[in-house]
Amino acid sequence: MHSVGLAIASSILVGKVGSDLSDQAYTCGSLHDLGKVAKCNFDQILYTEEVKSVQHRKVDVLEWEILAKLIRNDLLGSYLARA
Repeated sequence: MHSVGLAIASSILVGKVGSDLSDQAYTCGSLHDLGKVAKCNFDQILYTEEVKSVQHRKVDVLEWEILAKLIRNDLLGSYLARA
């Protein structure tokens, strides 16, 4: 539901600024967590540990991925979306 809500919100926001890219915004909103899903599917235990680390340190997911030199979910998602 999170990704669907973000997809709808993205589409609406793009329309509010007068752009005709609402379909693309919808797609981006629905795919924005693709990298996280891929990381979880690849190694659920390792991804669970990453999430626990983020919660324990009270940092943003991307911030932790950079600090810990982990695979960045945003880059992974963009690579998968292009494939």
